[in-house]
Amino acid sequence: APESHPFAYQNGEGGIAIDIIEQLFKRSNIEYELKIVPLKRAIKIVDERPQHCVFPLQRTQERETIYKWVSPLLVTKSTIFSLQSSPIEVTVLEQLASYRIGTLSGSGLENYLNTAKIPLQVDAAGSAKQNIEKLRLGRTELWATDELVAAYHSDVTGIALKPQFWFLTVLRGLACHIETDDQLIDELTMQLKTLYENGTIEEIYQAYSEKFLLDIDTSQRF
Repeated sequence: APESHPFAYQNGEGGIAIDIIEQLFKRSNIEYELKIVPLKRAIKIVDERPQHCVFPLQRTQERETIYKWVSPLLVTKSTIFSLQSSPIEVTVLEQLASYRIGTLSGSGLENYLNTAKIPLQVDAAGSAKQNIEKLRLGRTELWATDELVAAYHSDVTGIALKPQFWFLTVLRGLACHIETDDQLIDELTMQLKTLYENGTIEEIYQAYSEKFLLDIDTSQRF
């Protein structure tokens, strides 16, 4: 997993996605080892090594047949943010061409923006922490990220953000090497559905929403 607050924290400190994965593998009685590495490295490891998975990876059309999926672990809203003090007012992607836009290197959002119908000035960084700092310093003018990521980093840094507009609903899942046994994928998928049905995932989300004052709707996540 890549480090991405509040989804996955370094040093075994948890996160929404990690808490879900721990419950998922515990219920499935499957042994696993969890490592936190940068997103690009995590994807490279899974591409090259059977019996490896990466999460929470954005499920895109390009990635659909490359991996075997257990999803959705997360359903989030990708939003364009500016500093609260910024005079910028935009409502559609077509208005972004004049601005430098920060996003996460190697992410589905980076690819989405780079392949938009209009050319955009995408300035990808290795972490959300770097992106919000670049926004604060004026090195970028907008930030494309998940609403939960923005809420977390705004809370811990005190950097006030202004949501401009929501432009994409993102499904994130456990993406496993294509040679992963179908029986294992089926078992994990069944247990994930159970975690939604019995309220476990809602409890995990609510714990983080209370901690960081996030407004999270878990009613339609499976």
